[in-house]
Amino acid sequence: MNLRKFPVTAPSGKEYEAEIRRGYGGFGSFALHFKLYERQAVRGLFGKLRVKRICVADATYCEAEVTDVIALVKRQVERLEKRKLADAMREASYREFNAWDGRIETEVSADEGASI
Repeated sequence: MNLRKFPVTAPSGKEYEAEIRRGYGGFGSFALHFKLYERQAVRGLFGKLRVKRICVADATYCEAEVTDVIALVKRQVERLEKRKLADAMREASYREFNAWDGRIETEVSADEGASI
Protein backbone atom coordinates (compact mmCIF):
# COMPACT_ATOMS: atom_id res chain seq x y z
CA MET A 1 0.00 0.00 0.00
CA ASN A 2 1.34 3.42 -0.98
CA LEU A 3 -0.57 6.59 -0.12
CA ARG A 4 0.36 10.16 -1.06
CA LYS A 5 -1.20 13.49 -0.23
CA PHE A 6 -0.17 16.87 -1.63
CA PRO A 7 -0.54 19.52 -0.39
CA VAL A 8 -0.46 19.04 3.35
CA THR A 9 -0.50 22.66 4.49
CA ALA A 10 1.08 23.59 7.81
CA PRO A 11 -0.31 26.43 9.95
CA SER A 12 2.59 28.57 8.69
CA GLY A 13 1.34 28.14 5.12
CA LYS A 14 4.22 25.89 4.03
CA GLU A 15 3.12 22.98 1.83
CA TYR A 16 4.47 19.46 2.22
CA GLU A 17 3.86 16.15 0.51
CA ALA A 18 3.04 13.25 2.83
CA GLU A 19 3.74 9.66 1.85
CA ILE A 20 2.72 6.52 3.73
CA ARG A 21 4.15 3.16 2.72
CA ARG A 22 3.22 -0.19 4.18
CA GLY A 23 6.00 -2.76 4.34
CA TYR A 24 6.85 -6.03 6.00
CA GLY A 25 8.14 -5.39 9.51
CA GLY A 26 9.23 -8.92 10.41
CA PHE A 27 7.72 -11.75 12.44
CA GLY A 28 4.44 -11.58 10.53
CA SER A 29 3.81 -7.91 11.27
CA PHE A 30 3.68 -4.89 9.02
CA ALA A 31 5.23 -1.46 9.42
CA LEU A 32 4.03 1.93 8.24
CA HIS A 33 6.71 4.28 6.91
CA PHE A 34 5.76 7.98 7.02
CA LYS A 35 7.73 10.56 5.03
CA LEU A 36 7.30 14.30 4.57
CA TYR A 37 8.73 16.02 1.52
CA GLU A 38 9.29 19.64 0.60
CA ARG A 39 8.91 20.48 -3.05
CA GLN A 40 11.38 22.88 -4.64
CA ALA A 41 11.45 24.15 -8.20
CA VAL A 42 14.93 23.92 -9.75
CA ARG A 43 16.31 24.65 -13.19
CA GLY A 44 17.76 21.68 -15.02
CA LEU A 45 20.77 21.46 -17.30
CA PHE A 46 19.16 23.24 -20.25
CA GLY A 47 17.00 25.64 -18.24
CA LYS A 48 14.09 23.21 -17.94
CA LEU A 49 12.10 23.74 -14.74
CA ARG A 50 11.84 20.62 -12.57
CA VAL A 51 10.22 19.91 -9.22
CA LYS A 52 12.55 18.30 -6.72
CA ARG A 53 11.28 16.47 -3.63
CA ILE A 54 13.43 16.69 -0.50
CA CYS A 55 12.67 14.37 2.43
CA VAL A 56 12.51 16.51 5.56
CA ALA A 57 11.02 14.04 8.06
CA ASP A 58 10.46 10.32 8.29
CA ALA A 59 9.24 7.85 10.88
CA THR A 60 8.33 4.18 11.07
CA TYR A 61 5.60 2.68 13.23
CA CYS A 62 4.26 -0.82 13.78
CA GLU A 63 0.95 -1.03 11.92
CA ALA A 64 -0.86 -2.53 14.92
CA GLU A 65 -0.03 0.55 17.03
CA VAL A 66 -1.42 3.06 14.52
CA THR A 67 -5.12 3.88 14.67
CA ASP A 68 -5.18 7.27 12.92
CA VAL A 69 -2.67 8.06 10.17
CA ILE A 70 -3.98 11.63 9.79
CA ALA A 71 -3.10 12.41 13.41
CA LEU A 72 0.41 11.03 12.90
CA VAL A 73 0.98 13.15 9.79
CA LYS A 74 -0.29 16.24 11.65
CA ARG A 75 2.09 15.48 14.53
CA GLN A 76 5.01 15.09 12.12
CA VAL A 77 4.22 18.44 10.49
CA GLU A 78 3.97 20.13 13.91
CA ARG A 79 7.33 18.68 14.99
CA LEU A 80 8.93 19.79 11.75
CA GLU A 81 7.55 23.32 12.07
CA LYS A 82 8.77 23.54 15.69
CA ARG A 83 12.22 22.32 14.65
CA LYS A 84 12.41 24.89 11.84
CA LEU A 85 11.34 27.67 14.23
CA ALA A 86 13.98 26.58 16.77
CA ASP A 87 16.63 26.54 14.02
CA ALA A 88 15.67 30.06 12.93
CA MET A 89 15.79 31.31 16.53
CA ARG A 90 19.22 29.71 17.01
CA GLU A 91 20.57 31.36 13.85
CA ALA A 92 19.17 34.72 15.03
CA SER A 93 20.91 34.28 18.39
CA TYR A 94 24.23 33.70 16.56
CA ARG A 95 23.79 37.01 14.73
CA GLU A 96 22.88 38.75 18.00
CA PHE A 97 25.97 37.27 19.65
CA ASN A 98 28.20 38.63 16.88
CA ALA A 99 26.64 42.09 17.27
CA TRP A 100 26.84 41.99 21.10
CA ASP A 101 29.50 44.23 22.68
CA GLY A 102 30.18 41.74 25.50
CA ARG A 103 28.95 43.90 28.34
CA ILE A 104 26.67 42.49 30.99
CA GLU A 105 24.80 45.28 32.63
CA THR A 106 23.43 44.34 36.03
CA GLU A 107 23.29 46.30 39.22
CA VAL A 108 25.20 44.87 42.16
CA SER A 109 23.93 45.83 45.59
CA ALA A 110 26.30 46.72 48.44
CA ASP A 111 25.55 43.46 50.29
CA GLU A 112 26.36 41.29 47.28
CA GLY A 113 29.51 43.27 46.46
CA ALA A 114 30.91 42.69 49.96
CA SER A 115 30.57 38.91 49.72
CA ILE A 116 32.41 38.68 46.39
